[in-house]
Amino acid sequence: MGGEWIHLMTRMALIKSNLCAFRWLRQIKTNGTTEEFNLYSSSLTSIQRAVQLRVSSTLPYVH
Repeated sequence: MGGEWIHLMTRMALIKSNLCAFRWLRQIKTNGTTEEFNLYSSSLTSIQRAVQLRVSSTLPYVH
C-alpha cells in the first residue's frame, strides 16, 4: 500500500505543477519556454507557490 500512496502523491504533485505551468502560459507569459517557467517558479516564495497552485487548480479550462 505504501508504494501506491507515494505514486499517487507524486502524480498529484505533477498535475498541480502542470496546471501552474498551464496558467502561466495562458495568463502571464504566452509563448514562454520551459526554462522561463522554471525560473519563474523557482523565484516564487513558498506562500506564493501555494497560492499559485491553489488558483491553478480551480481555474476553468478555456480553449
